[in-house]
Amino acid sequence: MNHQKIYESIIEKAKSENRNKLKKKHKDYIYYERHHILPKCMKGTDDKDNLVLLTAKEHYVCHKLLTYIYSGNKKLMHAFWRMTWDKQGNKKLTSLDYAYARELKAKFPINIWNKGHRGLQHHSTETKRKMSESQKVK
Repeated sequence: MNHQKIYESIIEKAKSENRNKLKKKHKDYIYYERHHILPKCMKGTDDKDNLVLLTAKEHYVCHKLLTYIYSGNKKLMHAFWRMTWDKQGNKKLTSLDYAYARELKAKFPINIWNKGHRGLQHHSTETKRKMSESQKVK
């Protein structure tokens, strides 16, 4: 299987569609993620010609392809791992699940969650106050 060719075809298709990020309330809204064509860990830049908008599924697939194209690149492996596994490293997602989750988050942002050392945690105002107090040096 020619992973490079598949990667390039996804990128070219996305470029040819002249995709734009629209406001979530726009009637033609589609969830897109910004992707570095040449990854930043490989000296890729934030220049416009190195960026493309991909659907969540395309983005996931491209990162998986990059792990095959540049096998052994630990930073690319880590980027793909972060898209595939939760913080505890025990839940595998498919590209469809990842796309669905990202699209849901884009449509219905969840601002009540806090990142804790054990993943996403929800804390009441009272719990936050108590945690803050417990961290203060006495």
